[in-house]
Amino acid sequence: MNRDARRAVLRELLAAEPLRSQAAVRAALAARGVAAHPATVGRDLEELGARKVRGDDGALVWRLPDAVTAPGPLRRLDDALRTFVTSVAASGNLLVLRTPPACASPVASALDGAGDPAILGTLAGDDTVVAVLAADADARAVADRLRRAAAVA
Repeated sequence: MNRDARRAVLRELLAAEPLRSQAAVRAALAARGVAAHPATVGRDLEELGARKVRGDDGALVWRLPDAVTAPGPLRRLDDALRTFVTSVAASGNLLVLRTPPACASPVASALDGAGDPAILGTLAGDDTVVAVLAADADARAVADRLRRAAAVA
């Protein structure tokens, strides 16, 4: 199959399926009868402008630029976490997120807007966000998830 035909199939797959890795992309291509080397898939994804974004379930998935133009609440949360959060700590049913001065408000707003049922609400100071978790929420798991999204230790 030539490059243009392979990329047409790849575009269809990225629009239709939540593909989380290049291996998943290769498997989906193979299921459609398209054999592609990992380097070829990587090059195709790069040249098509595909990037990993949060899917509907919160997991990172490959999407094409036209599919990611309007930032949804999870994308907005990811952006705020990566941009502003410097640490995340859990205590009981509370999370404490630290930010640079004057950056807590956008993080709190993004957390509230994401609609995570584990987070009941937030309070923002200047450089600190306190998130109140639901009684049945696993504070450590939520903190770990937010740490990963913020790329902090």
